[in-house]
Amino acid sequence: MRVALLGPVAWRTPPHHYGPWEQVTGLLAEGLVTRGLDATLFATLDSVTSTALDGVGPRGYADDPSMSGRVWEAMHVSHTMGRSPHLDLVHNHLDWLPLASCRPSSRPLTPRAGPGRLPGPGPTVGVLVGVQR
Repeated sequence: MRVALLGPVAWRTPPHHYGPWEQVTGLLAEGLVTRGLDATLFATLDSVTSTALDGVGPRGYADDPSMSGRVWEAMHVSHTMGRSPHLDLVHNHLDWLPLASCRPSSRPLTPRAGPGRLPGPGPTVGVLVGVQR
């Protein structure tokens, strides 16, 4: 199985200091590799991992005031979804933004595990886990 881990890009993965979602994504990536899965971590390019690393941002936008977080997150999601035809699953750790790209994706997009700003019960859940082929 080819799994993409779509990590946040505020900080590198794993983070030097604060960065809870970067930490979770990094730990999951290492666990999947340990279990023999073909995983790719989509994160900042200064991230450290034993699996394949892919991304567009040279470093986390929170570490560089010249980088616009919203712009880098959008480019990061677009880049990852552009690679989705070569993957079996995109595991999302980047809040709500990937929802805008999940319909054109040919692979399932998992919701981020944990609190977020998604609305309560309703059509969002079907969009999050629905496979569009």
